[in-house]
Amino acid sequence: MVFDIYGHRGYPVRFPENSMASFNYTIQHGADGIETDVQQTIDGALVIMHDELIDRTTNGNGWIKDMTLAELHQYQLVNGEQVPLLADVLDLLAPTGIQLNLEFKTSKVHYPGIEAAVHQLVMAKKMAGRTVYSSFDADTLRRLHTVAPHQPLALLTTKTGEIPKFDALRPILSALHVEHYQPQIDFPQRLWTVDDSLEIRSAMGDTNVVGIITDDFERAMQIRQSRLAMRA
Repeated sequence: MVFDIYGHRGYPVRFPENSMASFNYTIQHGADGIETDVQQTIDGALVIMHDELIDRTTNGNGWIKDMTLAELHQYQLVNGEQVPLLADVLDLLAPTGIQLNLEFKTSKVHYPGIEAAVHQLVMAKKMAGRTVYSSFDADTLRRLHTVAPHQPLALLTTKTGEIPKFDALRPILSALHVEHYQPQIDFPQRLWTVDDSLEIRSAMGDTNVVGIITDDFERAMQIRQSRLAMRA
């Protein structure tokens, strides 16, 4: 079974999360994929940031939904970078073979038309074949299936045991993205955010786990290599 290692917002143990520096390092050092987050400014710009507010990761404050791109770009990440545009990240990834897990941050704020706008851009940048869309929001996943019926979709969840949203969405999903492995669910699973070495090793041995999302992809890659070497 293929087991992919995704850098969670790039490589945040060394660089600011969701920064171009973080993504560059992750690409250059051989991760299988990058997990990141997309939001939308009031004037329709698609930008990369985990939080709906810019307070935690920039020197500014306020909601992305209330800012124009020009207003957002008045502020910087801790390394001096501006908040990246999705287009710039796609341009960075396109010439490589790296995969992309793009999370739609729509649980607190639904950005009108974000599903179609993102997919149109992903298609234009020729990244659709290496991209999976994920979200906690069931309505977002349904809209994505409408605008991109052949695109891999994944439901994010913190729940264990029975997951009602999963039962309803299962026909349109390619994977379940879970905080903890769900052995009772016979379906491809990616685990987040797995950083402990013992948990990484355990995940690599779990049936149906096809990958992890981790803050330290280099550690995970070393563990995977050691396991492969032991089997050789």
